[in-house]
Amino acid sequence: MITSAQEDINDAGTEGTPTFTGNVGAPDANGRSAVTLHFNHDSHYATYLVSRNEVVLVPTDSGVGLVTATELRRSGTLGNGIFSGKAVGRESRMVNNNGTEVNDASIYLISFDGRGNLSFTGDENRGGTLTLQAMQSGTYSVNASTGRTTISGGGGSICYPVQQNEAFCVEATSGHPGLLFFQAQAAGPFNTGSLDGQYLGGSLPQYVPTTDDTIDALFLDGIGNGGVTYSQTGPDPPLLNQTGTGTYSIDATGHLTLNVGGSPVVYGYVVGPDRFFGISTNDDPRTLIHQKSAAP
Repeated sequence: MITSAQEDINDAGTEGTPTFTGNVGAPDANGRSAVTLHFNHDSHYATYLVSRNEVVLVPTDSGVGLVTATELRRSGTLGNGIFSGKAVGRESRMVNNNGTEVNDASIYLISFDGRGNLSFTGDENRGGTLTLQAMQSGTYSVNASTGRTTISGGGGSICYPVQQNEAFCVEATSGHPGLLFFQAQAAGPFNTGSLDGQYLGGSLPQYVPTTDDTIDALFLDGIGNGGVTYSQTGPDPPLLNQTGTGTYSIDATGHLTLNVGGSPVVYGYVVGPDRFFGISTNDDPRTLIHQKSAAP
């Protein structure tokens, strides 16, 4: 049973923090549970256990939007100190760009001081318009009871920490709110050898319906050369098992550039030797996640 809970939502620029309760059924042999959340109405979900610390869920009510979600178990002591050091964040949203709805994809390197101050450097692709290495600063405050975190800077966001330097966030005031997830960055400095091996990944679900989705296997050799096999589908005809080669570079902060034919196709940040986040540089941008393969 869920006896007390809250969430933050941004409905076209109007931010709210509704509270709710709920009921959770016992998982079956496949790890599936039925969940009911009690707001001013009942919402029903099917959840599947990934581990004791993670579940994924989808709504089962008819007539609702297509949604998938990941829930993670929280750990750590709540307070400003739960954010201290560096983290890498990724964000995707849809914005109005001179009367046209376009995808907006961003990645950030965030620095927290553990006492309520932060700074971040970000790359953004707004419908093909790139802004690279933009720097901002702000403040943050973590509620020691609920973990609800308010962040100033970059328009302002509300976050809920998962563990040290990891959180889910939603923009608090934007009429086209983005969803941000960040997690702790491994200790640097970084270089080209920080990524070495096969990385599996793809694009996050996009907001603009004209955008294709991609999955890929990317091989990086640790000295600046790479190869990729990818497939994409969506409103355009499927492209399956396409291949390509290119180069990459990583600076001391973990900022990553992937090049094909001498031109950047992805900018990103190294999270650690096992993963990186990125954004594509094309006119219909995607936010990308890659994780190192554990296959032999």
